[in-house]
Amino acid sequence: MSRAIHDATACREALSRLPELDLSELRQQWRALYKADASPHLSRELLLRAVAYRMQEVDLGGLRPQRQRQLRQVVQQLKQTGAANTRPRAELKAGTRLVREWQGRTYDVLVLDGGFSWQDTHYPRCRPWRERSPARRGRDRSSSG
Repeated sequence: MSRAIHDATACREALSRLPELDLSELRQQWRALYKADASPHLSRELLLRAVAYRMQEVDLGGLRPQRQRQLRQVVQQLKQTGAANTRPRAELKAGTRLVREWQGRTYDVLVLDGGFSWQDTHYPRCRPWRERSPARRGRDRSSSG
Protein backbone atom coordinates (compact mmCIF):
# COMPACT_ATOMS: atom_id res chain seq x y z
CA MET A 1 0.00 0.00 0.00
CA SER A 2 1.44 3.39 -0.97
CA ARG A 3 2.08 5.99 1.72
CA ALA A 4 -0.54 8.37 0.22
CA ILE A 5 -3.24 5.69 0.31
CA HIS A 6 -2.24 4.69 3.84
CA ASP A 7 -2.36 8.35 4.99
CA ALA A 8 -5.76 8.86 3.35
CA THR A 9 -7.13 5.67 4.94
CA ALA A 10 -5.79 6.57 8.40
CA CYS A 11 -7.18 10.09 8.03
CA ARG A 12 -10.62 8.76 7.04
CA GLU A 13 -10.67 6.43 10.04
CA ALA A 14 -9.67 9.23 12.44
CA LEU A 15 -12.30 11.55 10.92
CA SER A 16 -15.01 8.92 11.32
CA ARG A 17 -14.28 8.74 15.08
CA LEU A 18 -14.48 12.52 15.65
CA PRO A 19 -18.28 12.72 16.18
CA GLU A 20 -17.94 10.23 19.04
CA LEU A 21 -15.55 12.50 21.00
CA ASP A 22 -16.86 14.62 23.85
CA LEU A 23 -16.12 18.33 24.13
CA SER A 24 -12.98 17.95 26.26
CA GLU A 25 -11.56 15.35 23.84
CA LEU A 26 -12.23 17.68 20.91
CA ARG A 27 -10.40 20.46 22.76
CA GLN A 28 -7.44 18.09 23.30
CA GLN A 29 -7.43 17.31 19.57
CA TRP A 30 -7.51 21.06 18.81
CA ARG A 31 -4.57 21.67 21.16
CA ALA A 32 -2.53 18.89 19.51
CA LEU A 33 -3.29 20.08 15.97
CA TYR A 34 -3.16 23.87 16.39
CA LYS A 35 -0.55 24.04 19.21
CA ALA A 36 -2.85 26.39 21.16
CA ASP A 37 -5.95 26.20 23.32
CA ALA A 38 -9.32 26.55 21.60
CA SER A 39 -11.45 29.53 22.53
CA PRO A 40 -14.01 28.59 25.19
CA HIS A 41 -16.62 30.34 23.01
CA LEU A 42 -16.35 27.83 20.16
CA SER A 43 -19.30 25.50 19.84
CA ARG A 44 -18.82 21.75 19.71
CA GLU A 45 -19.88 21.77 16.04
CA LEU A 46 -17.33 24.41 15.10
CA LEU A 47 -14.60 22.61 17.05
CA LEU A 48 -15.45 19.37 15.27
CA ARG A 49 -15.27 21.02 11.84
CA ALA A 50 -12.03 22.87 12.57
CA VAL A 51 -10.36 19.74 13.95
CA ALA A 52 -11.52 17.71 10.95
CA TYR A 53 -10.20 20.34 8.53
CA ARG A 54 -6.83 20.54 10.27
CA MET A 55 -6.48 16.75 10.39
CA GLN A 56 -7.03 16.58 6.64
CA GLU A 57 -4.68 19.50 6.05
CA VAL A 58 -1.89 17.84 8.06
CA ASP A 59 -2.39 14.35 6.61
CA LEU A 60 -3.25 15.17 3.02
CA GLY A 61 -1.77 18.62 2.44
CA GLY A 62 -3.12 22.13 2.63
CA LEU A 63 -3.75 24.85 0.08
CA ARG A 64 -1.32 25.18 -2.80
CA PRO A 65 1.22 28.02 -2.48
CA GLN A 66 -0.50 30.05 -5.23
CA ARG A 67 -3.84 29.99 -3.35
CA GLN A 68 -2.07 30.89 -0.10
CA ARG A 69 -0.48 33.93 -1.82
CA GLN A 70 -3.85 34.98 -3.24
CA LEU A 71 -5.49 34.78 0.18
CA ARG A 72 -2.67 36.79 1.78
CA GLN A 73 -3.10 39.47 -0.91
CA VAL A 74 -6.86 39.65 -0.28
CA VAL A 75 -6.27 40.00 3.47
CA GLN A 76 -3.68 42.74 2.87
CA GLN A 77 -6.09 44.64 0.59
CA LEU A 78 -8.87 44.34 3.16
CA LYS A 79 -6.63 45.72 5.90
CA GLN A 80 -5.43 48.61 3.76
CA THR A 81 -8.60 49.64 1.95
CA GLY A 82 -11.49 47.86 3.64
CA ALA A 83 -12.32 46.14 0.34
CA ALA A 84 -10.73 43.46 -1.78
CA ASN A 85 -10.43 43.41 -5.54
CA THR A 86 -11.30 39.92 -6.63
CA ARG A 87 -11.53 38.81 -10.21
CA PRO A 88 -15.08 38.42 -11.47
CA ARG A 89 -16.10 34.88 -12.33
CA ALA A 90 -16.27 34.03 -15.97
CA GLU A 91 -19.82 33.94 -17.28
CA LEU A 92 -20.99 30.78 -18.99
CA LYS A 93 -22.20 31.38 -22.52
CA ALA A 94 -25.75 30.49 -23.53
CA GLY A 95 -25.79 27.03 -25.05
CA THR A 96 -23.16 25.63 -22.68
CA ARG A 97 -24.17 22.20 -21.42
CA LEU A 98 -22.96 21.13 -17.97
CA VAL A 99 -23.05 17.41 -17.26
CA ARG A 100 -22.24 16.05 -13.82
CA GLU A 101 -22.46 12.55 -12.44
CA TRP A 102 -23.10 12.15 -8.73
CA GLN A 103 -24.04 9.05 -6.76
CA GLY A 104 -24.79 7.10 -9.91
CA ARG A 105 -27.11 9.74 -11.41
CA THR A 106 -26.34 12.09 -14.30
CA TYR A 107 -27.38 15.74 -14.09
CA ASP A 108 -27.60 17.74 -17.32
CA VAL A 109 -27.95 21.54 -17.14
CA LEU A 110 -28.24 23.84 -20.17
CA VAL A 111 -27.14 27.47 -19.80
CA LEU A 112 -29.63 29.90 -21.38
CA ASP A 113 -29.68 33.67 -21.87
CA GLY A 114 -30.75 34.95 -18.47
CA GLY A 115 -30.92 31.59 -16.69
CA PHE A 116 -30.58 27.85 -17.11
CA SER A 117 -32.66 24.79 -17.84
CA TRP A 118 -32.72 21.57 -15.85
CA GLN A 119 -35.13 18.67 -16.30
CA ASP A 120 -37.17 20.67 -18.84
CA THR A 121 -37.74 23.52 -16.37
CA HIS A 122 -36.43 27.06 -16.98
CA TYR A 123 -34.88 28.88 -14.03
CA PRO A 124 -34.07 32.62 -14.15
CA ARG A 125 -30.58 33.91 -13.51
CA CYS A 126 -29.86 34.23 -9.81
CA ARG A 127 -28.00 37.45 -9.04
CA PRO A 128 -25.13 37.16 -6.55
CA TRP A 129 -25.96 38.29 -3.03
CA ARG A 130 -23.81 41.43 -3.26
CA GLU A 131 -25.75 42.60 -6.36
CA ARG A 132 -29.16 42.37 -4.68
CA SER A 133 -30.86 45.39 -3.19
CA PRO A 134 -30.30 46.02 0.54
CA ALA A 135 -33.97 45.19 1.20
CA ARG A 136 -33.61 41.86 -0.62
CA ARG A 137 -30.38 41.03 1.23
CA GLY A 138 -32.23 41.57 4.52
CA ARG A 139 -34.95 39.12 3.44
CA ASP A 140 -32.28 36.59 2.39
CA ARG A 141 -30.66 36.83 5.82
CA SER A 142 -33.89 36.42 7.75
CA SER A 143 -35.10 33.47 5.68
CA SER A 144 -31.80 31.53 5.84
CA GLY A 145 -31.87 30.60 9.49
